[in-house]
Amino acid sequence: MLGRLRAWGRAFLWGTRTVVGGLYRHDCLGLAAQVAYSTLFSLFPFLLFLRAVTAYIPATDRLGDWLLAGLRDLISTDSRLYQIVEESVFREVGATSVSLLSVGVVLTLWSASSAVMVLIKAVNQAYGLTETRPWHQRRAMAVGLSVAGAVLLPAGMLLLVFGSWIGEQISRHFGG
Repeated sequence: MLGRLRAWGRAFLWGTRTVVGGLYRHDCLGLAAQVAYSTLFSLFPFLLFLRAVTAYIPATDRLGDWLLAGLRDLISTDSRLYQIVEESVFREVGATSVSLLSVGVVLTLWSASSAVMVLIKAVNQAYGLTETRPWHQRRAMAVGLSVAGAVLLPAGMLLLVFGSWIGEQISRHFGG
């Protein structure tokens, strides 16, 4: 029994050493920090984009208040980040500007695609591949993946919530 315990302990230490060594060898913590930074950097332009879109939706005040309430759940209202977002995005910025809409979209796509490019770099590094595609092709692929994620993630969430109802409606319509 003691021999099995020692063997298990050695295997556990070997596995831990291998995982931690791989984390440092492949710079996983640095790549994770880059993804986190790029994702957080894309939040502010995305909020600008949402604010510009709300100008074209009826009941804009209620929608803006709803977005701020959702932000309050994530960030403390005492924090400086919340105050900056509330003042600059939801209170003082003129929401009817088409240029604000386009700048918000471009900045959001650029920063979100930067996060995707870091993820691609991480996968290449994990598999020991060297990147051979030109920069513009990598950026275009990252933008496409960002747009696909922005469309498919909310669609998947909606299907989780309303999937059974949609299935019932399809079944009724086609006589199942």
